[in-house]
Amino acid sequence: MRISPLVRRRRAPVGLVLSGGSEVIGEWCGRTWDKVPTNARLYCLRKGDLWPAIRRGEGRMRVWRGVKVTGFDLGGIRVTSLRGVLTSEPEEALEELRAWAEWLRENGANVGSLSGSAWSLWRSSLRSVFVHYGEEPDPERYTTGGRQGDIGAGTYTDVEMWDLTAAYAHTLGALAVPTQWRRWPGFTDSIPDEPGYARAAVAIPPGEWGPLPDRIGPAVVSWPTRTELEGVWTFDELRVARDHGCEVLLCDLYTSTSHRVIFANWWRMVEAGRRDLTGGAGRLVKASSNTLWGKFLAGGSAAWWSFPDGADGELLVEEETFRESPKAPALAGLVAGRIRSRVYAEALAKVPVISVHTDGVITPAGQHLSPNTGAPGCWRLKDTAERLELVTAQSFRYRRADGTMEYRVAGVPPSRAPDVFSRLLRPFQRETHEPPDDVAMWRTMVSQWDRVEMPPRVEPPAPDVEEPAEEGPAQSAFALT
Repeated sequence: MRISPLVRRRRAPVGLVLSGGSEVIGEWCGRTWDKVPTNARLYCLRKGDLWPAIRRGEGRMRVWRGVKVTGFDLGGIRVTSLRGVLTSEPEEALEELRAWAEWLRENGANVGSLSGSAWSLWRSSLRSVFVHYGEEPDPERYTTGGRQGDIGAGTYTDVEMWDLTAAYAHTLGALAVPTQWRRWPGFTDSIPDEPGYARAAVAIPPGEWGPLPDRIGPAVVSWPTRTELEGVWTFDELRVARDHGCEVLLCDLYTSTSHRVIFANWWRMVEAGRRDLTGGAGRLVKASSNTLWGKFLAGGSAAWWSFPDGADGELLVEEETFRESPKAPALAGLVAGRIRSRVYAEALAKVPVISVHTDGVITPAGQHLSPNTGAPGCWRLKDTAERLELVTAQSFRYRRADGTMEYRVAGVPPSRAPDVFSRLLRPFQRETHEPPDDVAMWRTMVSQWDRVEMPPRVEPPAPDVEEPAEEGPAQSAFALT
């Protein structure tokens, strides 16, 4: 990968396409389509706003990898979805959009999609060409994303929601990025104190949460305990596993003789934007900056979906000829691995945890995560609840002490979350669990709770591990091929 500093800068006015697609407002006079400047960047508040226009045959929508709607084409004009980040009325939302766009311009970036704007901002922060190449491990072995899991669906009382503030953006900003990857063969039990990967054999003892991901299918990742694994993980993850009782033997180290902290300037811009912009504009800064690490991992193709004959016609799918290749999956993997290792070491291995999702956890009330100053890269107490109804780590609702309800359903806008959650909740039998103050007692209760009946899940095969002998130390055998 070779990335040059941003040179070509274009000032484009921004606008919002209103629900239904018949009107558009922006940094110009008028609300009709004929008033839109040819170089304008248009957005819609959420993808559902333009679905009626697509069904009427008035445009197309772009679908990434067959599942994710990334934008629209209305009469030859591209429209980008803001994914529900702005929740205010259109006129106020436009002012928030303008504030975000002006912040990008002041920092020398071009306005585009959320991820495109983050990429442009990073390039504007570069002072020289960045080169990233060499012999990397196979991306299929380590690109597992954020951690998700829970101790079981049910109803819990007196809980707290914690998360790492600006986890991905802060981690990226502080990362010393390898510039020239190289493979170093040979066995060792010493884990380098630098960014990198290793193929390793790991013996994991019994426990409540496993420290390392194990890919057991194309889209299935488990976190086993009381087993032995062979795979590729970051040095950060292997170090945490060793520090928490695992036996680790390394082979085929992947690291670099030189590193660059190439995102430091970009992070300073983002940090200032998060601090100075409020409301929806600040949320746009956060949302766009959180996408940058994934740009190095993204790969695949898109297609345009349309109904040329209107709602009663057939769906027409036109594949794009361009197929995007991942720019630097090893770089993205370092970021995700560092966050996974921190979540395990600072939360899962330290306090009782009900649920974990990416950079956040739900715990019984009264726990202490550290560092918890709320500053970027530190833990913060995000919310508290007197009652939590959990279906999965991605789908739950909770009631605060003041009676207000919050719904969280991944991939669903807040306006539809209550209805979707209610449908998800129907198959589940719920029980109330009151977690005790004593951590040891909590862990005993967790192991004894009756699980509710849940839809079938793909589970990893049972590990073939022999019980340790009653006498003598436990033995562990490593086999690397």
